Amino acid sequence: MIDINNISKRYNNTIALNSVSFTIPNGSVFGFLGPNGAGKTTLIRILTGIIIPDSGQVLINGQTINKLSVKRIGYLPEERGLYKKMKVGEQTIYLAVMKGLSHQEAEKRIKRWFEKLNIMDWWNKKVDTLSKGMQQKIQFIISVIHKPDLLILDEPFSGLDPINRDVLGNEILELNKAGTTIIPAFLFFFIGGYLLYSSVFAAIAATANHSDEIQQVTTIVTLPLILSVIVLSNTINSPDSALSYWFSIIPFTSPVVMMGRIVYGAPIQDVLLSMFLLATTVVLIIGLSGKVYKMAVLYTGKKVTGKEIISWIRNINN
Repeated sequence: MIDINNISKRYNNTIALNSVSFTIPNGSVFGFLGPNGAGKTTLIRILTGIIIPDSGQVLINGQTINKLSVKRIGYLPEERGLYKKMKVGEQTIYLAVMKGLSHQEAEKRIKRWFEKLNIMDWWNKKVDTLSKGMQQKIQFIISVIHKPDLLILDEPFSGLDPINRDVLGNEILELNKAGTTIIPAFLFFFIGGYLLYSSVFAAIAATANHSDEIQQVTTIVTLPLILSVIVLSNTINSPDSALSYWFSIIPFTSPVVMMGRIVYGAPIQDVLLSMFLLATTVVLIIGLSGKVYKMAVLYTGKKVTGKEIISWIRNINN
């Protein structure tokens, strides 16, 4: 959520903004409307940290604008900001690396966008040979390449013909929709991870003879969890790297690593595959743990029910 509180900005004797206040909810598409000189671009530059207001405050998710929050912002300015003598491909990679991506990750994401917008043929062309609309497409890709939490577009359709306006407009809406999948996916991986490890720990407790055995085996079982936390730091920098991909797919590490990738817009096919493997593994592990529990209480002669297994797992965790 963005809270804009009493923002004012003056240029000499000209008042650009006068005590502007409003709130932008998370996951929304919000437009600034007004005539030329109304202060729209000034407010955008304040939001991106380019300039500071004379008074007032901007809060992003309850925090003032800082270097970390600025890195999570994508900004498409009204003015063209491309190096005219550089080739399109090398320039987009250069700017993506400046946003914190590795060269390999930047090239992978950029080519995916170039194919999506059907501009792959322009990879080795110099920027000054591009039309105004084509340059706008390149700048749009640069503004979204690091998968920002907040995307600010100043005159995004400038120079585009009606067909490309529709194409770019649809991509903006798709980016907005992608943000709505984060919360339910987070819940799935959190609950799935809890059930997975709870079942394993419960089975260990049922078969161990004393607390020392439980501690030794539990330490071994938690190694994938510890490793996934370590890999998470790599995921933050390169969410689509091979290391991040495989650790987000393996069920015993995916509850941690995939949540990190989701924040940066993991491909939906990766998320669905990870969900399927985690759900399948949880079912198998709970079933196996139930058999272990049944063996542990075999002397009673009664059959263990699913309700008893769930109760048993809950008691072990408590």
